[in-house]
Amino acid sequence: MAPRYPKAIAKARDPSLGPVFDRELAAQRQPGLMNYLLELEAAYLENRTPVVKDAEHLDALIAGLNRAEPGLHLERNDVMKFELQDAIDDYPLVRRLAEGLGTSAAWRMIINNDDDTDHRSALSVKCNPSSRDASLILVESLGDKEQVMDLWQDLLPRVTDALRRRLPGDPPVRLHLAVANTTAQRTPEGCDIFALAAARKMASEPQIARLHDAILAKPPADASGSHITPLPATLLPASLLKHSTSGTALLDSLFQRDASPHAQKQDGVFNPVVNRDGQTLLERWTSHLTHRWDAKAEKPRTYSNSYEAKRIDLVRTALAHLVKDGPS
Repeated sequence: MAPRYPKAIAKARDPSLGPVFDRELAAQRQPGLMNYLLELEAAYLENRTPVVKDAEHLDALIAGLNRAEPGLHLERNDVMKFELQDAIDDYPLVRRLAEGLGTSAAWRMIINNDDDTDHRSALSVKCNPSSRDASLILVESLGDKEQVMDLWQDLLPRVTDALRRRLPGDPPVRLHLAVANTTAQRTPEGCDIFALAAARKMASEPQIARLHDAILAKPPADASGSHITPLPATLLPASLLKHSTSGTALLDSLFQRDASPHAQKQDGVFNPVVNRDGQTLLERWTSHLTHRWDAKAEKPRTYSNSYEAKRIDLVRTALAHLVKDGPS
C-alpha cells in the first residue's frame, strides 16, 4: 500500500524531528498513534495547524517516553476542583506519595485538569528521605496564576489529609507546592506538548533538583500539612522557555530574568543557548516563526511553532520505543 503522505514519509529521516523507526511495524502495533504522526507530519510540511489529538494519545505518549527514558518516572493524574474526597484518596499522586514519603523518591506527573479548562500541566515531585516532607513543583504553560492557585488551594490540603490518614503519627506529612507560570503557551492548543516537554526537562535539569533541595531544606516551621507558594519563572531553567509561541512574552521573560538577581542564568547571558545545536532562546524562536490565519480571532497571526516540531519529536520518540520494545 502506498504511503498516505509521501512528503511526510520523505521527511521522516530528518533527525531534528525525532528518531527513525520501523513505520510498518508501528502501524501494526500502534496504528492510532502512527496515523496521528502521519497527520502531524503532513500539517507541519504544509504549514497548517493540525487537528490536535494529543489528549487522546496521552497514555501512549507517556508509556513510550518512559521506555525511552527509564529515569523519567512519568505518570498522569486527572484532577478536578471540588473533587469528592473518595476520588482524591485514589489519586495516583496520593498513592505515589504514600509509597515515596520518607525515601529519596522522585518522579514527574502530567496533571490533567479534568474540568471546563481541559488543560494539562507538568508536576515534579521529590521526597525528603529524613522526614515525611515532599517538594512539588508545578510548571504551568499559561499565564493564569489565579486559576491554578485556586485549584490547588482546594486540592493540596485534601491530598495531605488523605496521606495523613494513611500515614498517621510523627513525623507528620507535609507537602510544599511551588507554582510557576512560564506564559510559554499563547496558542489555544498544545498544553499536552508543553507539559510533556516540561516534565522531561524537569527530570534532567540540575536547577530543578536544586530548587527541590532548597524547598526541602527550609520547610515552613508551622505544623500545617500543606503550603502553596508562587515560584517566579525567572528561577526556572531557560530551557523551559524553548517552545514559547509569543515573541513578546519571550522577551518579557528574558528581560525579567536579566533584571532578577536570583534568576537562573547561564553564565550570566541574557539570551542563553538552549539546545545541542547552539541556538539561543531567541534564535530558536526566530527559526520556527510561522504566519497563519487564526480562524477563531479572524486575523493573521505570527508566532513560533517550535512546539509543533516538539510534538512530532515526542510522538516519534514514543513510537520508536513502543515498537522496539514490543506491544505494551
